Amino acid sequence: MAEPKLEVTVLRATDLKNVEKKGKSDPYAVLELAGTEFKTKVIKNNLNPQWDETFKFTLPAPLSANSPALNITVKDKERTRDRLLGKCTVRLDVLMGDRTQTKFYSLSQGEGRIQLRLKYDGPVDSSAPAAPQAGTATCLMRRCRIRVEASIGNIGNVLENPDTEGSITAPAKPTFDGSCYYYISWENRKPCLELKSDWEDIDYRYKTLNFLRTLAASLEDICHQIAVFQSQRDIEEDALLDLTDDAILALETFQKLCQQPLPALPDGKFTRLDYHLFRLRNASIRTFNAMAGTMIKKIKELGAMKILDICGEDVPDLRGQVMDMCYEPQLSIPDVILWILTDDQRRAYLRVPVSDIMFDENPAHRGKQFGQVQTAFMKLPAANRSKANQTGDIPAQIQFRAWFGDAEYTALWPKSPATLAVLSEVYENQRYMLTKWADPGIGRYTDVTRKKKQPKDQVLLPTGWEWTSEWEIAPEIVEFDPEAAVDAVTEEVWENQRLIPFKGWRNPTSHPSFSALNPREKADKDSWELDEGWAWEGDWEVDTARPCDHEGWAYAVSFASKTFFPAKKRIHCVRRRRWTRTRRRIARVQNRDGDTGEADADADADEEDEADPLMEGDPEGWLYAFSFGSQFHKKRRRRDLVRSRRFHRERQPIPGFDFAEVAPLTPEEQEQTYSVGLFYRYPKLELYQVRAHIYQARKLIAEDASGLSDPYVYLICGHHSTRSTTVKQSTCPLFDQVGTHEIQHVMNYAHFPEPKDPALAAITRNTVIAISEGDRASVFNKKDEDAKSILQEAKKQDPDFTEDEIDWWTKFYASMQQSEAIKRYRGNVFTIYKWELERVFDLEDVVSSFSLVRGKTGQQRESGMFKGKIHVITDVDEVPPGSTFDREAQTDVTRVLVRVYIVRGEDFQPQDANGGCDSYIQIHLGNKRVVNDVSNYIPDALSPVFGKTFEVEAVIPLQTELRVSVWDQDTLDKDDLVGATTIDLEDRWLSKCRPRCGLPQTYTREGFNAWRDAHTPREILSELCEEHDLPEPLYSDDPNNVWVKTALPERGIETFTCQYLEPDNDMEIKLENAALSALHSMDWTPEHIETRRLYNDCQPGVEQGRLKMWIDMFPLDGPPIPPPIDISPRKPKEYELRVVVYNTYDVVLDEKSITGERMSDIYVSGLLRGMESKKAKTDTHYRSLNGEGNFNWRLKFKFLYYPAEEKLVFHKKRSLLSRDKEEIKVPPILALQVWDNDLFSADDFLAAIDLNLLEMPAPFKLPKKCKMYTQEYHDKHERINLFKAKRVAGVYPCTRGGGEKGEELTGKLEVEIELLTAEEAEQKDNGFGRKEPNQFPKLKKPNRPPTSFFWLTSPWKTFRYIIWKNYKWYFLLALLISGLITFLCLMFYNVPRFSVGAIFGSKA
Repeated sequence: MAEPKLEVTVLRATDLKNVEKKGKSDPYAVLELAGTEFKTKVIKNNLNPQWDETFKFTLPAPLSANSPALNITVKDKERTRDRLLGKCTVRLDVLMGDRTQTKFYSLSQGEGRIQLRLKYDGPVDSSAPAAPQAGTATCLMRRCRIRVEASIGNIGNVLENPDTEGSITAPAKPTFDGSCYYYISWENRKPCLELKSDWEDIDYRYKTLNFLRTLAASLEDICHQIAVFQSQRDIEEDALLDLTDDAILALETFQKLCQQPLPALPDGKFTRLDYHLFRLRNASIRTFNAMAGTMIKKIKELGAMKILDICGEDVPDLRGQVMDMCYEPQLSIPDVILWILTDDQRRAYLRVPVSDIMFDENPAHRGKQFGQVQTAFMKLPAANRSKANQTGDIPAQIQFRAWFGDAEYTALWPKSPATLAVLSEVYENQRYMLTKWADPGIGRYTDVTRKKKQPKDQVLLPTGWEWTSEWEIAPEIVEFDPEAAVDAVTEEVWENQRLIPFKGWRNPTSHPSFSALNPREKADKDSWELDEGWAWEGDWEVDTARPCDHEGWAYAVSFASKTFFPAKKRIHCVRRRRWTRTRRRIARVQNRDGDTGEADADADADEEDEADPLMEGDPEGWLYAFSFGSQFHKKRRRRDLVRSRRFHRERQPIPGFDFAEVAPLTPEEQEQTYSVGLFYRYPKLELYQVRAHIYQARKLIAEDASGLSDPYVYLICGHHSTRSTTVKQSTCPLFDQVGTHEIQHVMNYAHFPEPKDPALAAITRNTVIAISEGDRASVFNKKDEDAKSILQEAKKQDPDFTEDEIDWWTKFYASMQQSEAIKRYRGNVFTIYKWELERVFDLEDVVSSFSLVRGKTGQQRESGMFKGKIHVITDVDEVPPGSTFDREAQTDVTRVLVRVYIVRGEDFQPQDANGGCDSYIQIHLGNKRVVNDVSNYIPDALSPVFGKTFEVEAVIPLQTELRVSVWDQDTLDKDDLVGATTIDLEDRWLSKCRPRCGLPQTYTREGFNAWRDAHTPREILSELCEEHDLPEPLYSDDPNNVWVKTALPERGIETFTCQYLEPDNDMEIKLENAALSALHSMDWTPEHIETRRLYNDCQPGVEQGRLKMWIDMFPLDGPPIPPPIDISPRKPKEYELRVVVYNTYDVVLDEKSITGERMSDIYVSGLLRGMESKKAKTDTHYRSLNGEGNFNWRLKFKFLYYPAEEKLVFHKKRSLLSRDKEEIKVPPILALQVWDNDLFSADDFLAAIDLNLLEMPAPFKLPKKCKMYTQEYHDKHERINLFKAKRVAGVYPCTRGGGEKGEELTGKLEVEIELLTAEEAEQKDNGFGRKEPNQFPKLKKPNRPPTSFFWLTSPWKTFRYIIWKNYKWYFLLALLISGLITFLCLMFYNVPRFSVGAIFGSKA
């Protein structure tokens, strides 16, 4: 047999790590394979060396899956000790298919890649395939012959029915993957197990069950989408429209399925239960169909905005009702069980329900797993289950496909891409006699039992079949090296002694003096033999680092004792101590000329002994044993007397042959075919590469008594596994390792759609949300050179513009598009994101975060977080450098300054009984609280304006989680958590979109738009070019045409110009803005404010409010850090409003006097809307008979005002029990009202006018011309901004709205209104009303008519002007009548007397 040889050509390396402080590394490569080592030449000062050197290796055995790996180490040549640049391991079994391959291999523990050309010449061990993936069983069972059995009921059970054929695979031994697992693989030739059995015809039951499951599955996706949307707030309208379309489509699909009839009951072959279930299910499906139709109708009527209200509960409830029907109590066909057998013992099993793999022509009645590739974890049988429950071990993982159905319809099953094949097998046997191998008495060629003869030339080829190969050696045992993953092993030997009376401690006679851990198993340390490739390191030493005395002895009563004590007691009769010695792998260093040098002094001593040819392994596939009934092994031992090897020959059906005309083989003929199983041969597999950057883990659960753990990571893909280094005593370990696996494509034999992008098949991540037009504020076209230019531009547009109206908050509101004051602002604006920044940008482009869980399914709990990056590379041969891990996460500790800007809160959940929230900010870095702003809490505000800046120092990657929480301050009780949000600082620090400090629209030096980053745009652009080995940017020197020409990553050379040029611009500023234009083209994070949602663990998934905020990050060891931007809340400005009420005209007369006259007791009141408690009023003009009132009265109002927001502010308690006053902002509106004064009842409202101080209507000059305002009047006269005009005077129409007549003019008010600042009011002091100091202006007492008085305090005027004026003629007539009556009375009184006197002549 030809000697196996490997030719390795080291072509080149790219992007190597630079470990030199000056210059570049001096790389060379070291190749090691099976103890043989080569070195390339050293290439000076080069990170992309070209070697093109070829080396030849001789393999110890034919190429197989267990062949030793080729280890490549790239080092930097130094005078003293060479430094490591990277390592990689190349599996040679990939050459079993394509003998010549040229590939790039990534270097772990460093950076870059190396390109190798591999060429193999020699035999191949075909029983140990190259790099299998599909049809593998991965298990933890070592050194066992494993078979896989399929059974259904008792059919296929080979332990009870040994004559059963086709239900079990041929024995195979697991292969060690070099790390932690053992696997069995059949490469692209997969065994097929076939079971034929007879069962009751109950297909209609399985079809009905699968149909109901299909109904439920049609609503599964839409239910999941609804659940996701219900946990969110502020859902975009486009997303709701998409959800509506998906819901309608899902419900229509559900309706179409409901319209299909249920499988019919067979005539006379069903039970009464079948009949009643059939009727119930038909009625239910009709109901489900109607429910789905109703929901579709509602969705189309109400639209997308009501989709969650319609489907939020109804669709999941509909699916739940269907799931309740997915039960069939009369299934009599048992489940299919897959067993793993070792040495005729059942080790693990998997139960596969028949309904899942049942075939039917109607896809709706077919099992969901029919013909699908399944990967499942197997379970332990009941006898071993308790142990598994304690350790949590999974005995095996299996990948398989399964079909089940009526034998008559197998022709309708989907065709497999594989080709059917059958293997014939014979064993060649020999016995060692004296000096040579000879044929044994049992015969040279036998079956696997070595008892039945099977000559190769007597094999029977059945009719319709043809041979596709000759007899080939197929080794039965694939040896594995349990120490393949280690380079050093510590061996131990125990020394035993017994206490003999009067003689002391002596070697025991019942036990060996030196033994293994088991005291009866002899192990002599002086005669220990090492395998080839190993050498001792040091001598045997006593282990004293354990419970023992100073000499290493531990004592016990007997050697059978389970516990040995470090101190001797009287009862102790035996003692033992542990000796240890370390052995390491060695390599023969071979130079370019082929000479061999010695690598170790101990290796020299071992090589002096002549090797025994009987102890060498046989390259021809022979297996050795003491006898044919013993266990065979691959390497011959001294006592082995027999050997055996296996031969396989493959046959396939002749294409187009009709087997229906051929009689089946008899049992004797079947035995003569030497068949060992049915196989499916699949097409050639595609090669993929899995690259995993194992970076960091966080918040791991402590497993040691110290409160820490010693964590490490297993990377497992298919049957390959890799283990990372162990980080001692840490719950947040930093690994920073890159693991690489090459796997074969499994989709070729899977009957399900292949992913569109195989590079994303290994990991499922949340899709990065694209920013729609509504997600950010519009960008102004006008750019500003600095803050002064903003003011100048604003003053050009408005000469009365003041600097108080523009500040950082103006920029914020301009970005939000919320204030009228922003109309004059033309500066930089923020990009306002409605979501967290990580939902807008992929901040996990360097490393991603994965949650770690532990526990059973349904009972899983989070146990930490893993950070890393995983890629599946499709084109393994040609992967350009940097295509996957463009930027490795750094391992150095970096101290950074984190600035947290908290702008404002929105829609906090009330925490107090009064419906308010006294909110303040806390910040935690990891588990440490670094900010507690409780002293500055904002009372009774559900949308508070914080305007806070906090600075925190963090160490990355040790402190990476920043937790911002909002708390409610309570006086008597414990503070309540409103909600919190967590920010991953490490993701932002490492991300390629540079979110650590957003890029503004322009570069400025002053004001609130000043450049915030520690590096200028030109410095950032230069660093970017240097990082990607690009030429330095080239800048123009023409101040009228400023540009920069630069090459950007993954793009060619481009020219970027400064878009705005002004004569007074500084040239440096223009150049910086040109560089900033180039940076903007990189799609980096702009200057932004993100909206972070707050959550509370007491209400999981329910949003508790939002924070508008952003963070900046700066390295503390970098350039000077600019000062923070001042975003403190605006402070209101104090104003005084003076209103002088002169007269009223034509006020409606609402009352009648006792004399019947129309009149009103008029007074005027004034107030600022929102500040009703500070209402002021004039004196009363009594008895206005013509609607005219004279006052000359001054009203004064002091208030606080935000000029930038154009809002009046006041403070007010929310309720009587409130502790603090709440700040309220309202428009500055002056209300002037005319009232009628009543003494014994409520005053009557006569007229009013509301004047917005920002846009007051122009008053009328004369009362006669005053009338109700119309749109025509407003078009002719500009509105007045009192904050700019300062003073206005004239006549305002006052109206009163009422009933059917609508608003009507009910009076006219002559006033003078003046607005002063607090400083101006202090300089121009005056009194209220007409009090002293009566100035600015001086008000005289009004000249009211004499009829204006209060009747109760002026009785004479009341008589004169009311009674006498209106009733004087009545008084005169009454007086005349009274005089006449008096005269008549006196006359009649005196007439008798005078009559008598006249008669009698007497005198009166």
